[in-house]
Amino acid sequence: MRKTAVILALFALASSTLPGVCAQKPAKGKKLTFPNRPRFPKLPYLDTKAFEALKNRAIVIDARNAIEYEVIHIQGAINLPVEKMKKKTLQKIREKNGTRPIVFYCNGTTCQKSYKAGEKARIWGWKNFYVYDSGIFHWTQIHPETVLFFHKPVDKKALAKIGDKAGLERVSLSPKAFAKKAFSGQGYKVFDLRDRKERSEYPLRLPRVAKLNMDKFVHALKENRIRKNKLLIFDTSGKQVKWLKYYLDQHGVKDYWLLKGGVLAWKKAGLDARGKPAK
Repeated sequence: MRKTAVILALFALASSTLPGVCAQKPAKGKKLTFPNRPRFPKLPYLDTKAFEALKNRAIVIDARNAIEYEVIHIQGAINLPVEKMKKKTLQKIREKNGTRPIVFYCNGTTCQKSYKAGEKARIWGWKNFYVYDSGIFHWTQIHPETVLFFHKPVDKKALAKIGDKAGLERVSLSPKAFAKKAFSGQGYKVFDLRDRKERSEYPLRLPRVAKLNMDKFVHALKENRIRKNKLLIFDTSGKQVKWLKYYLDQHGVKDYWLLKGGVLAWKKAGLDARGKPAK
């Protein structure tokens, strides 16, 4: 038994190039801490300890969109959204920074953006890159001094806001409750943050609706072109509005409500375009 344990330990050591780096597929039958790793078994991963050792000499790339990056990011990280990441762009970053290792990260263990960025790099034949899939929220809890929240150092007040699930729950409404407020006659302004294709696939016919994508909404909010109260906001799945909450709080917006689960939850609840039970 002892001999077997030693062999397994040596195998684990041989299969990594850095402490905490692993490229092997997780063993079957175990509950995974990182559920997306089996989908990307050829990527080299960093745990937090290995990232700590590598960070100061690495090119750290945030694979999320610009809105997520502005809310919170590792100081010094380059924002390169995975959907806009091209071989030529990555090549320029490499040329500018020499042979330093590249580390991709995104939100956390269920976020796929860092995996997709790493997979692109692998397919393009890149070497000396890693994926830190514990993500920004885990890193912030351990090293808040290296993180920026709206481009400012994270203090205790900001740290309390980051990942505040209870606060998000307080401003989230079920589809029925959301529809009730929209048709209440109390003067709520509704914002549909979906793109044009998503709206055409499942239009909602709510009163006082403004159709803006996330980027345009945030831009208008920064320019004080969005009212500061009585807002109802929804997207497709409820994921975008989670990030929007940080902006709304940052700009002092009061009495706003988010559709929990987005339009997908609306459809699942069996509601029609006006929030009535579908026949």
